[in-house]
Amino acid sequence: MDKVPPVVCSTDASGKVVCQQPIDYAKLYKLQNSTIEHKFEPQGIWELMVTHAGDVFRGLSKEYPDGGYVGEKVWRLSRYLEPRSKEFFGLEQGDFTEYEKYVNGETEYYTKEQIKVNQAKYLADLKALKEATEKEVTDPVRKVCMVDSLDMISELVDYYGKSPQALPSKQFRKMKSSVKKCLEQAPHRWGYNKF
Repeated sequence: MDKVPPVVCSTDASGKVVCQQPIDYAKLYKLQNSTIEHKFEPQGIWELMVTHAGDVFRGLSKEYPDGGYVGEKVWRLSRYLEPRSKEFFGLEQGDFTEYEKYVNGETEYYTKEQIKVNQAKYLADLKALKEATEKEVTDPVRKVCMVDSLDMISELVDYYGKSPQALPSKQFRKMKSSVKKCLEQAPHRWGYNKF
């Protein structure tokens, strides 16, 4: 049985005592684990990028996040999505071709219809996780960076559903900025290393 966090009370600026139930981050972690963690089908770099973005969310869904871990996952994504990064690897044509074949059902494992169903389920589960996060997380800075990491996943998963197709570098920069702000708000607790 999961432990319910105790009610926390504090005094606001006017001297009024305010009590609230702390966020049960373990609930969001478990929801992410059961709905989207390693549920994105294609192998290769696209799955890796989705996993890194998911790891940002997972890292932030702990009561006391490990800033070093979260920062490393953002850095790993930057190697593929941020051309201005010093260690930019970029993506090769084969990476795009491989994912396009998957999306078009040109693999030995899935038909195009199965892939559309799988992708729709994945995106629906992602949307439910985002809604739960928006509802449960009360810290506005932390909520933004958690939601931005889920939006990053959505952009990667739906890459071939967009027109024109472009790497989600803009969403990556948005996520990176919000995660940096989130980690900077509590560096003494979260082991934040600048990235």
